[in-house]
Amino acid sequence: MSEDDPLLINHILWTDESKFTNNGILNKQNNLYWSNENPHCTVPTNFQTCWGTNVGLIGDVCRNIYYQQDGAPAHNARIVQELLRVRFGEKFIATHGPVEWPPRSPDLTPLDFFLWGHLKNVVYTDPPINIQDLKNKITHACYLLNEN
Repeated sequence: MSEDDPLLINHILWTDESKFTNNGILNKQNNLYWSNENPHCTVPTNFQTCWGTNVGLIGDVCRNIYYQQDGAPAHNARIVQELLRVRFGEKFIATHGPVEWPPRSPDLTPLDFFLWGHLKNVVYTDPPINIQDLKNKITHACYLLNEN
């Protein structure tokens, strides 16, 4: 599709989700690190005292836009696919959507490359004391994005 429309990327509504916890430990499944060598590092954690929340972000929806659904298994359910077809017609990108994810896609969006790391740097500057404080810090960090 990008060969037919080189500006297609400007018409994609990117969506994604990430886990925020009280200890700032990153989920290795949700983060990707590139390096020329393997650092062989380990991070001790105490998961018995870990709490957190999942955050999903979706921007404003316009008429001339393709909705991008990531490859999470829950997003492949028929009910989700039907909802997307009602809302976006044939203009959504999903594992089994009218515009399919490319085979062996790494399932990475611009949010994975910048947004989550930036938000977590802002949120964890001062560690949260409880779940409501964590949610307030996430909301505040998102508002700061709009000011820049």
